[in-house]
Amino acid sequence: MKDPKNNGIEHSRTDLARDALLLQGKLLIDGLRDLVLVPISIIAALIDLLSGEQPAGRRFYNVVQLGRRSEHWINLFGAAERSPHENRWDHNETTVKLDDLVDQVEKVVRDQYTEGGVSGSAKRALNKALDVLHENAGRKNKEEADND
Repeated sequence: MKDPKNNGIEHSRTDLARDALLLQGKLLIDGLRDLVLVPISIIAALIDLLSGEQPAGRRFYNVVQLGRRSEHWINLFGAAERSPHENRWDHNETTVKLDDLVDQVEKVVRDQYTEGGVSGSAKRALNKALDVLHENAGRKNKEEADND
């Protein structure tokens, strides 16, 4: 049955069953891909590190690019685009990512290392960076809850 608030998207139990089975198949393929990419990426990185080639990382980044292409091809959560329900978890540019956390921690550690003091001040700086990221994530979650 068509629902006007869902942009005319029509969904049935058959559609739900198809999407659920498709997700399970994609999860299996994604997991197998990860099992293959873990050792390949480690070997590629080691070869690149030991080869001394410049610029460094040709083999490793080729594996990363292959992983990105396969991730796009698998489109693990593509069924979310067909959902007749409001998207409460929409991705946007303000969403905090794991890479953001790693960048913050890395910056703090580098700054502390160059200043020559990785001690109590490093711990305080790391805690501050983590608090800011946690605060940003909490604010985003509150905004989403307020929009419901």
